[in-house]
Amino acid sequence: MELPSSGNTGENYFSIEAANETPHEFRYYGELLPFPVNQNTTKEQWQFHMVEQALEDIIYFAQRFAIDWMRLDDAGRLVHGDSADVRNYSCYDADVLSVADGTVVSVLDNLEDQPPGQLPDVSTVTLATATGNHVILDLGSGVYAVYAHMQKNSIVVTAGQRVKRGQLLGKLGNSGNTSAPHLHFHLVDSPSVLGSNGIPYVIDDFAFVGRIPADNDEAGSNDLQKSWSSALFPDSSQHHQESPLDLDIVDFPNAPAGATH
Repeated sequence: MELPSSGNTGENYFSIEAANETPHEFRYYGELLPFPVNQNTTKEQWQFHMVEQALEDIIYFAQRFAIDWMRLDDAGRLVHGDSADVRNYSCYDADVLSVADGTVVSVLDNLEDQPPGQLPDVSTVTLATATGNHVILDLGSGVYAVYAHMQKNSIVVTAGQRVKRGQLLGKLGNSGNTSAPHLHFHLVDSPSVLGSNGIPYVIDDFAFVGRIPADNDEAGSNDLQKSWSSALFPDSSQHHQESPLDLDIVDFPNAPAGATH
């Protein structure tokens, strides 16, 4: 089971919620765009990972529609064992797959994992290393996919290589500007990870299986080994061409075993 989060794993950037936006629609650079969500969505649940960066006197919102994906194990835990050991996180070492056909634009694959439970010294974080080991794909039509925080020496694609939907890109790690293993994924309008603007997207198919209460999520819990099985619904619901909300618990029944994409 996967847990989408709008930055709850901790990053050295300023994040805000789109608290004034209404369900089912939002304004993006002055344009009103539809965005299908659950009919019962409230303003409090309608959140974006909106991160503002000023690069060369230009304001960018590269991570506006980013999702930090974490994984719950069969017992509903994010971590099993010592939380200081990166290998005890349920999502660590997961396969990272391409979401679509595309061309690899750039790869970074030489950074060590960040020790869990703490962010790196902000003075050591650069534009090049903020996303850790990563892959950027050109999906065509001015759309680029960013996969961040991967394992050192795990990436199996190279710049210029064509990839197919579902193809293995590498393994999930904990490198870069992060305090716990998670897959940071977003779409942008240029091959620059942060010097770009985020693009909204939807997921073809997923099962909505639960929701962690916003006042009781993993970021505010001292026990990372806590089971969230109690947050699961008695029955799941299938969703198509939609996006999950912050702290929803979703499943991808048709995904390959061990995959994150």
